[in-house]
Amino acid sequence: MKRTHAIACTAMLLAATPALADGGVVAWTGERLDARAAVIVSPASMRVGAVEFAWIGPWRAGAIVVATDQHGHTVSALLTQVAFDTEVRATLELPTEGVWNIALDPDGAEPAVSAVFPITLGAALPAWTAVWPQLFAWLPLCAIGLFAARRVRRAPVV
Repeated sequence: MKRTHAIACTAMLLAATPALADGGVVAWTGERLDARAAVIVSPASMRVGAVEFAWIGPWRAGAIVVATDQHGHTVSALLTQVAFDTEVRATLELPTEGVWNIALDPDGAEPAVSAVFPITLGAALPAWTAVWPQLFAWLPLCAIGLFAARRVRRAPVV
C-alpha cells in the first residue's frame, strides 16, 4: 500500500504546475514630497516585453514614468492608483534589450525631483516556454489514469 501511495503522490506532484509569482525588485528608495518612497520593478529578471513599475509613497495626479534606451528611444506611461492610497503603477512595453534609464516623477508637475535609475533588460524568452506546462501536462494525467484503471476491481459475478 505504501508503494501505491508513493506512486500516486509522485504523479500528483508531477501534474502540479508551479505558481509564477514575482514580487519584483526594489530599484530605488529615497525621499520625495517630504516622505520615504520606493520604486519596485517587476519581474525581478527583466526581459524584453512588459515591465511593471510601482511607486510606493506620496504621489499626485499626473505621476509619470519615462524609459529611455541607449539609442534615445522613449516609452512613457501615466501611473494609475491601485488598491492602496500610497501606491501607483504603470506597465511599459520595452521593445529592445540593453540598458534603459528610468525617470519616475511622483507628482507630474516636477517640483519633486524625479527618481532616476537604470535597468538592464535581457533578450526575450523563446515563445515555447510560455506553453511548455500545457504541452506536457498529459504525461502525469495518463500515468494517474493508468494507475487508477489498474486498481479498479471487477465485481464478482453471482
